[in-house]
Amino acid sequence: FTSLQDDVDKLVKNVNSFGQNDYFNKIAIHCSPYISVRLLPKVSDAIWQKNPNCEIIHRSNFSDTKNNIHGVRLRMNDLFFSLKPNASRSMVCLPVLEEPMYLFCSKQHPRMDKLIVGDFSAETFVTFETPDDKFTQQNFEIQQVLGENITLLKSDSYFALLSIIENSDKLGVMPKWLYEKFSHSFNVTALDQENRMPSACIHLIYDKSSSISS
Repeated sequence: FTSLQDDVDKLVKNVNSFGQNDYFNKIAIHCSPYISVRLLPKVSDAIWQKNPNCEIIHRSNFSDTKNNIHGVRLRMNDLFFSLKPNASRSMVCLPVLEEPMYLFCSKQHPRMDKLIVGDFSAETFVTFETPDDKFTQQNFEIQQVLGENITLLKSDSYFALLSIIENSDKLGVMPKWLYEKFSHSFNVTALDQENRMPSACIHLIYDKSSSISS
């Protein structure tokens, strides 16, 4: 987490210098519900260490990437976390966290003997997908590992996917951290714990022209 801490420190190092400025006393953070659970406590703590009175506005609603990044340019969102990198020259885009991924299934999966040896030919899948993350390099790499497969459900909620997986014979690729944190609450197991699944990268994006980046 050192990388993330360093990046957040860089972004908020001037916050205290603008004590009476409303803009620097408020920081908006846009990220998905999962990234919120994963990173928001650390990010907010880093900000409050610099300015204990800073008001943090968290937005987890999904919209298309164009509108989200437009929001950053208008400084409606000071910080934006996404699984998809942004190539705009007006934006700073930093990879801040590599997220190892596991292949999940129900503990009572009817074809567990085949799954253990890597035979997924008879399986169907559920997939995490948001309007922002439809065509990521990580999704392409997962398809290369698993081969051609049939996806019968797409959701922007990992918790919804966990519920589907534990109550069906569907498979899904999700973060290792999610398994370690919540597997005791869901009747699921991780098939691949040898890091064969490609990891996902969380990116931090903000406006290059913003004073907070100086």
